[in-house]
Amino acid sequence: MKYDAVAGIAKKLAEAMAPLIPPDALVLVPVPRSGVRRMHYGVDQSVLLAMGLSQIAGLRTSRSLRAPVWRVPHAGHGRKARRANRFRQRAEPNLEGILLIDDVLTTGTTLGSAAQAAGRGVIGCLTFTMSVSAGRPTEDAKVPIRPA
Repeated sequence: MKYDAVAGIAKKLAEAMAPLIPPDALVLVPVPRSGVRRMHYGVDQSVLLAMGLSQIAGLRTSRSLRAPVWRVPHAGHGRKARRANRFRQRAEPNLEGILLIDDVLTTGTTLGSAAQAAGRGVIGCLTFTMSVSAGRPTEDAKVPIRPA
């Protein structure tokens, strides 16, 4: 989805992910891409997944996280490069029942950083897939992660 800029498949992927939404989830927060990355790929796949999940599950979507202006692409980089990029809270700092939505779990560093920025209301993360080469999530992923 990311590399082919195929936005239409997001709804089908969301249908596969929806049964894994925990019952205590109240709001879906996509893990955002930087503007440069969105322009490069043509889509923000996490936003598309969150919107599809929102329609299916009847949950609110909040775009309360903000990606750094430029982020080093994580594919092919080690932990140090991944940790150099941090998310910021855009608004709504007191959200509860936050389920972070992302497309791919690699090492968990991105999701860990997003969870820190989103605050105490994070109950977990839901991704469509997990990178096989990544092995297990690192200690940076301090929230429950459920790859669909």
